[in-house]
Amino acid sequence: TGEDLLGCQCEARPVVYMDYEADDASLKARLARLGGVPADFYYYPGGGIGLPDQVKDVKRFCRQVAAGFLIIDSAAYACGSEPEKAEAATAYYNALSGIGVASLTITHTVKTENRESDKFPFGSHFWHLGARQTWYVQADEEDEGTETLHLGLFNRKGNERGRRPPFGIRLDFIDGRIEITRESIQERFEEKLGLKVRIRKLLAQGKMTRAELVSALGANDTAVSSALKRMPDASNEGRSPHSAWYLKADS
Repeated sequence: TGEDLLGCQCEARPVVYMDYEADDASLKARLARLGGVPADFYYYPGGGIGLPDQVKDVKRFCRQVAAGFLIIDSAAYACGSEPEKAEAATAYYNALSGIGVASLTITHTVKTENRESDKFPFGSHFWHLGARQTWYVQADEEDEGTETLHLGLFNRKGNERGRRPPFGIRLDFIDGRIEITRESIQERFEEKLGLKVRIRKLLAQGKMTRAELVSALGANDTAVSSALKRMPDASNEGRSPHSAWYLKADS
């Protein structure tokens, strides 16, 4: 619509939403709860056919409506094959490139014992490498059963402008509508923040030794020591491992 959203200036452009999971009426009902359906919003059914197998039809439709943005929900169905395989990601990104429209693809992560698994869609590096930007979205599990949902958004990759700072979104479900506001992620998603961010938060409350930081953060000493060395806004009272660290006055 061109209206500001969560403090960000948005450019008005026709949008095509290619959906493999919801029908036209269901999708637009959700949009209505968020504030309304823009006049230049177009639903395109995935129809159970992978994007690589219908790329010409999708491209033709995008041209017909002068689409400036394409949203695909979701990659598991749109890739047309086994999403965890490199061939699936390659074919999908080649199809997107052929359409020639700025796009957003919704994907899912896999739950495994590997802590790194949620960093990449389907646990595959190829989906991550093929995108210009990737954002990881996490919901606060404590919100279950309430009328409020808190989300943390973390920019895992940014090719052109670098990675953006993480931020939080609050969704309130009130009388058939959904209100969206931006909020801090410090309290609810602290474990997902970078080590330097968490160290700054602790030092903002007062001086701490490296051992105290290690204990408070639940991190190993090598990682904390490395992070402190890469923080120009932090200083140490001495060279001893037991010396206190603090944030500089102009930080």
